[in-house]
Amino acid sequence: MKTLILAAGKGSRTQGITKNLPKSLFPLNHNRDSTLSILINNLAEHNLTDFVIVGGYEIDYLSSEIGKICPKSCNYVIVDANPDYKKGPIYSFLSATIELIKEDQFLLLPADSIFTSSLFKYIVDHEFSKEICHLFYYKSDTIPSSGSQCLVCNFSKNSSVVENIVPLEKWKEEYLEQYNFYPILVPVIILPSTFFEIAKKSLSSGAKNVISPLHSYCIKERKCFSHQIRFKSQNGIFYDFDTPNDLEKIRSIIK
Repeated sequence: MKTLILAAGKGSRTQGITKNLPKSLFPLNHNRDSTLSILINNLAEHNLTDFVIVGGYEIDYLSSEIGKICPKSCNYVIVDANPDYKKGPIYSFLSATIELIKEDQFLLLPADSIFTSSLFKYIVDHEFSKEICHLFYYKSDTIPSSGSQCLVCNFSKNSSVVENIVPLEKWKEEYLEQYNFYPILVPVIILPSTFFEIAKKSLSSGAKNVISPLHSYCIKERKCFSHQIRFKSQNGIFYDFDTPNDLEKIRSIIK
């Protein structure tokens, strides 16, 4: 299964520290590990080594660094999303259509997040039907970051049809008292290539993020399955690098 990595964004909220670097290549420690290098190495550890990487901001620098980051076992293609990536992540996603349209399914990941390696082991150890989208979530008893999305599904089953995708605030208002936990959507998605057509159609309604067509695919098309993941440490499944405040937490886990 190929992996689509979205690495086009400028990271406007981190420009005070990342400056002219793509956010996903910002050095996080003295070894100059970045979220993208950690991501690629964790994927390669589990033989997920076939990448389509979408670049945009400072793409020449991204292109020069990918060869240093990727292990020799990797195959990769870099897609240039300029200048459309500035309109939103959905445009970066659609720029990879030609590279993935013939695939039965592929894995979609953001380049600016750190994921536990166990998540990728879980994915390669299981088979996922190819006609539908697969989402992953975990139950959290603590308040997650403000930008989190929550899934609504049958929580009594490890896998079930997705009923809705709601922002954290809506979950707190309408569902928290009933369930007493947060079902946090992990930004790792297995998609069929037919999703590109759904994403393209969403542009007419002003969509800027992949979550918009994903919501439609799940709720209207009813073609999404949720999978609950359980690891020893629920708090370490993923960390986003969205703001300078995220740096301290990320650096603490990669020492």
